[in-house]
Amino acid sequence: SMKILPASHGNLMSLRDSNSLVDQVHIILREAIINWRFKPGERLYQAALARQLGVSQMVIREAIDRLEAEGLVLKENYKGARVRLHTIQDLEDLYRLRLLLEGDAMELAADRITTEELAQMRTLLPQIIFNSQEPDSLPITIANHRDFHWIAIRASQHRYLIHFLGHIWNLINPYLLYSPELRQSLTSEEMTLSTQLDLKYHRQLLEALEARDGNKARAINQEHLLDGLQTLEEHMRLLLQPD
Repeated sequence: SMKILPASHGNLMSLRDSNSLVDQVHIILREAIINWRFKPGERLYQAALARQLGVSQMVIREAIDRLEAEGLVLKENYKGARVRLHTIQDLEDLYRLRLLLEGDAMELAADRITTEELAQMRTLLPQIIFNSQEPDSLPITIANHRDFHWIAIRASQHRYLIHFLGHIWNLINPYLLYSPELRQSLTSEEMTLSTQLDLKYHRQLLEALEARDGNKARAINQEHLLDGLQTLEEHMRLLLQPD
């Protein structure tokens, strides 16, 4: 059966306050969707989830309601819920929003980012690229990649910009190129090429921020995202085939 929890989580029943319980379960399920433990289109079985997490089905239901409000889950009449499967049109829409907002964030960050934050990004740079020889390192790579971008996004210091970008990232994340289905569709040459290109973009973005060049940071971010979207669309067709 699908393990949603890293082994360390243990049973949640020690949390007596039901509100904080829903908060916890909501976060755990969202992480499971974002990190591919549930795939786009997969059914979510409330009873099984309640058993696995040691909580009531009511808690699961409330957490699923929150995920539906966030756009990560789709509830179906009489059929329970499933992880939302975006269409290519949905993803283009999300990427358009991400281009606008993240371009703004990078431009603002170029003026405001601290030398410490730039140093953190530089340290992360070699750790954000997936090594296909070590598939187990993927969760760490994804976390580092996210941190790299988010140091810059948070440096924009615009609260709502940061808030909405976080939301968009959560919706796009299950479709990133490193997801298992998409990885299987790439030859090792394509994978190597893709990671080299990825590293180049991230290095250029960092250099633009270090040079305090907001226009350049925006332009590089745009090129990176458009390139990512194009690759994603080429491989989405695999994802959209039902089991």
